[in-house]
Amino acid sequence: MYYLCAPTSAHQLKIYAENIRNIFNCKSLNFPIIDVLEIMQNNENFLGFEYQVISDNDDLFSKDELAKFDFNSNVLYIRESQYNAACDGEPRSRFTLTHELSHFFLMVVTGRHPKECDEKPPVYKDPEWQANALAGYILIPPKLTSSLGVEEIERECGVSPECATYAVLKRTRENHKN
Repeated sequence: MYYLCAPTSAHQLKIYAENIRNIFNCKSLNFPIIDVLEIMQNNENFLGFEYQVISDNDDLFSKDELAKFDFNSNVLYIRESQYNAACDGEPRSRFTLTHELSHFFLMVVTGRHPKECDEKPPVYKDPEWQANALAGYILIPPKLTSSLGVEEIERECGVSPECATYAVLKRTRENHKN
């Protein structure tokens, strides 16, 4: 089973990421995902968003799920180990929570509700690609990291080496297109 949502370009996702960072007055490169979740929790400005930290063994999660956003209830469910790791600054957990938060902004705020489909959608209509890309732009803001190398991005943005490398490769490809 696949999911399909309204098309979104990388350019549009970059704009969303800038706006999200501005909403939370995020001036530093390191996006404070845990603080952001706390600010959003039951705040009427965020359309009833809430998050719940759930035991790692809870049946709510499938074997490989680390966190998940339920757009019907506006609840982000987070495995306790993932939450604790994100609190400790662990890059993969920070990305996971930002990815799930991206689903909130894409599904609830912009109304891109996914629909089931039989075939894999094009990448720009894939809600998982959209959430991954938006999370990447939130954690590694292109305008603020345009002159940074992989290690600097990794250190300053609190992301994994893979995430930082991907951002630099993507930036290099985009620069060659222009």
